[in-house]
This record gives sequence, structure tokens and C-alpha cells, in this order.
Amino acid sequence: MSDALIQPIQSVLNTLPNNTPVKVGFSGGLDSTVLLHVVTQLVERQRIQALHVHHGLSPQADHWLAHCQQVTRRLGVELVCHHAQVANQGAGIEDAARRVRHRFFRQQMTPGAILFLAHHQNDQQETLLFRLVRGAGPKGLGAMAMQRQLGEGTLYRPWLGVDQAVIKHYAEQQQLSWVDDPSNAQVDFDRNFLRHTVIPSIEQRWPNARQAMARTAELCRDTETLMADLAQIDCQRLSVRQERLGVSMCRAELVALSGARQANIIRHLCIANGITVPAHSHWLQIEDQILATEVQDGNGALVRWRGGACSAYRGRIYLLPGLPEHLNQEVNWDGQSPLVIDSVCRLSLEPGGQLNWDGQPLCIRPRQPGMRSKPAGRGHSQALKKLLQEHQLEPWLRHSVPLVYQQQSLKAVADVWVETGATTDQSGAGMRLVWQPLVDR
Repeated sequence: MSDALIQPIQSVLNTLPNNTPVKVGFSGGLDSTVLLHVVTQLVERQRIQALHVHHGLSPQADHWLAHCQQVTRRLGVELVCHHAQVANQGAGIEDAARRVRHRFFRQQMTPGAILFLAHHQNDQQETLLFRLVRGAGPKGLGAMAMQRQLGEGTLYRPWLGVDQAVIKHYAEQQQLSWVDDPSNAQVDFDRNFLRHTVIPSIEQRWPNARQAMARTAELCRDTETLMADLAQIDCQRLSVRQERLGVSMCRAELVALSGARQANIIRHLCIANGITVPAHSHWLQIEDQILATEVQDGNGALVRWRGGACSAYRGRIYLLPGLPEHLNQEVNWDGQSPLVIDSVCRLSLEPGGQLNWDGQPLCIRPRQPGMRSKPAGRGHSQALKKLLQEHQLEPWLRHSVPLVYQQQSLKAVADVWVETGATTDQSGAGMRLVWQPLVDR
């Protein structure tokens, strides 16, 4: 067996308990076939699962699955197959298929489990070039990471420093069989164009280009680490806090920093909070409409992109995973079980909480124009619109705020306030309702 293939895997295994579940991404192609074969030489086979995704994009997909079943039976390894529906979401069918695979892999990660993928140095080179022509920054040019968290486990790519020629030589020596995807030769796919047209020309001119690009990716990952460290330092002065939806920071402190540091902080917070990082075009809108010094506090401006939004309100910049839909329906609620209303909101009670009402059925209703409310402790009613402003509820949440009714009587406006007479405790402290706005991801 080849030490170049064994040692990177053994190094990972040496750091883990002997009972760690080991999963292997297994397409049936050359690279993953060799990976699964090597892993079975190093790990007890009852601990191994091969994960296969049946994309259904090729007429040969069933044949590939049958081949994987045959291989895993021969090796004595469990095969877990996911039949996926792949839809182009605008970034291309390659990207859509990759997202489907990683979603499936993440779902399969039990606590402490590891997943090996067979990406190698040639793949790393492709990834670097692909992201370069798309205008990626240091994170993107860092290409694929050797190790990262995935769900409740850890993903490893032990062969990123290995030339694919080594992998193929091993397969031939061991007389392994694998499947070939004919689409890998179609240069109308971006990565295939790089693989078959661009990279051979580069390597003919610069024979050491692959190793040099691997070094570039490593340097970019180092840069990304430094940028993340700087962002964490900057966030301390920005009074960053979690909000009902998303995260916010002090606008005055943010605009006092350079544009590069502003972008670094926003990108860092987006990644940390599961928000899609804004593209360059959206970043320019954020600069002009929200962060520019001549903009009065940025209030009212809202920049949206797929998977995220940015706005300013009362001296703070908000980063949001999206905006909730307007609440436009009535929904009955028992006042006990958590209630989820489409992609609008979730209502629940804090542990030990209770609604101090008389047990009559509850109804969640949307806000209507001209509504009035009399919060507990107030001597008279006021316009609901004015009260929401007074309670400083963010403007993008006001049309999705759920109103809790009992028959025709308003009892509470989400968890923002309760009505006079709604509870025995007129402060509303006894009604420990929790309102969580939702967005459709």
C-alpha cells in the first residue's frame, strides 16, 4: 500500500477514540473507491459507513448505485444511499448537486463521527482557479479546508496534498474497479473546462503550478484566520448583540472604521450567524445607503439579497437572515404547545411559563390598520402603530407581529406587551410568552 495515501488517514485516526464512527463519501468513481478501500484496511469494517448520493441527473445513476452496492458488499461495509432531487437554484447544476450532497452528509453525522472525502491536490487546484475567476477573496481562495466541522461531526479531506496520479496507480495495483461519469468530459461545465482546457496549458508552461497554487491556498487560509481574529477584536468595540432576528452592532463605531474593516466585520458576523455573505454589488448598496457618513443614521434603508438583509434602526446596524413574511392569517392556538405559523413566526412558552387566562381558546390574528391597544398599566388605549414604535420594535418585524386574542378580546401583542386585564399580574410578568420571527431559508 502507498504510504502517501495511508499516512494522512492514519494521522487523523490516531487522534480519535477507537470507537469513532467513520463515514466515507462514496460515488463509485476512482478517487472515492480508492479512499474506501484504504479506509477498510485501517478501520474495523463494522464502524464504517459508505455514503452515496443518487442525484438522478444521469441515465447511468442506477448503474452507479448498483456498482456501489456490489463494492460495499464485497468489502463488508454498510452503504447508505440518498435519492436526491436536484434543482438549479441559479448557481448552476454543479453547485446544486454539491449542496444536496453536503446536506445529506451533514444529516448523517452522528455526534463525534468523522467523514472522509477523497478530494486531492488536483481538485484543490481546480477549486482555487474556479473561485479566482469568480472574484473570491481570501476565504474562497483558501479553497478546500483539510478539516472542518460538519453537523455534529468533523469532515476530513486527508488527500489534499496528494497528486491524483498516486491514487490511480494504487487503484491499478490493487485491481480495483470503478465507474466513470461521462459528464466529466463535457467542457460546458465550468470545472471540466478548467480541468481539460485551462489547467493542462498552465502546467505545460509552469510544471510546478499545482504545488504553487496549493501554497497560495494555504497562505489565503492563514490570511482568513487573521481577518477573523481582527473581526473578533473589532466586534468587542461595536457592542454586537443577538437580536430577536439576526444580530446588530453600533453604527457610529462601525462607520468610524475603514471600509475594509467594515466589510470584514459584516462578512464575519454573517458567517457566524448563518447569514449569506452579501455579494460585491450588495456591499456597494450597503455602503451608499446605510454606512455613508452623509446618510442620517441609515434609518429606513434596507438592502436585501438572497439569504440576507442589512438595515439600520435607532443607531444600530442590523444583519438579518432574511425578512419574515407578513402575518396574514388567523390561527387557533391552545396556548400550551409551541405554534409555528408557516415561515412567519414561532410562539411558545418559557419553561414553567403560563398564560394566566381562563382557558378559553386562543386565536392568533394579524395586525390590521387603525388598531388600538391598551397595554397593562396604561390609563387609556393608543394606536397600535404608535405603541410598536414606542416599544422600539424593529420596522421589518411590525407587519409579522402576532396578536393573541381570546374570542374578540386582544390579550397580548406577541411577547412585547399584554393588555390591561389580560393577567392577574398587570405587569404581564406571569405570561412568559416567547415570540420568534422566522424566515424562509
